[in-house]
Amino acid sequence: LKSPKALLVIGEGVNSYQAGSIWHLFDSEIGLALTKVDTGRFAKVDLGEYSHMIMPSGNYKMLDEKSIEKMSQWVKQGGTIISLQKSALWVEKNIQKTEKEAEKDDSEKIRKSYADFEKDNAENIIGGAIVAATADLSHPLGFGMHQQDQYVMLQGKAMLEPSKNPYVTPLKAPKNALAAGYLSEQMKGLVNDSSLLIAEKHGKGNLIKFAFNPNFRGFWKGTQKWLINSVYLSSLIQKTEIED
Repeated sequence: LKSPKALLVIGEGVNSYQAGSIWHLFDSEIGLALTKVDTGRFAKVDLGEYSHMIMPSGNYKMLDEKSIEKMSQWVKQGGTIISLQKSALWVEKNIQKTEKEAEKDDSEKIRKSYADFEKDNAENIIGGAIVAATADLSHPLGFGMHQQDQYVMLQGKAMLEPSKNPYVTPLKAPKNALAAGYLSEQMKGLVNDSSLLIAEKHGKGNLIKFAFNPNFRGFWKGTQKWLINSVYLSSLIQKTEIED
């Protein structure tokens, strides 16, 4: 294993609370210094100096096409992007060029009471729920773990696009995922049997995508090791596409 040199993206469009908790985890608890780079200066950064890039949840609208192409080439040459929640969706769209299928809405358009908005909107979000997860402990990112049954703190609704490769999902929700808290029936349909963590090759590098925050508020220690291993052990991830 080579000692990692990781970059943490901060600044405009990035969840500062999440970025701060990630910085604290690695700097104060793990003892690995992270280089913090503001999105406004990202275009000037030489990515070749780094082995990993950690992208906290955010919209990253400020990154232009030139920066996106630079990131894509860096990964293909061996870099690893670790993205959380909304940033994982951004990576799917901009680095992997994944096109999500448009959702069909065949429901009848009806008028609803203004007073129903708050209730209906609450049904459409995940304010905070604990969901069960099944871990693939044979995966490099599962190193040092001993419990196949795990629990994830889920917020928002950043659901990952399932991978066509069956070997790249080390953490997956079961068919009845809710363990504690509340999920509307609509949200259960999205969460149940969903991919919570995908780690797949992209050229010589890796794209590691979290549908949740594994370091939630700095105390959800049961899933912190997935994030730590993503930095230290990502070089062990091998290409797993079976050729015809």
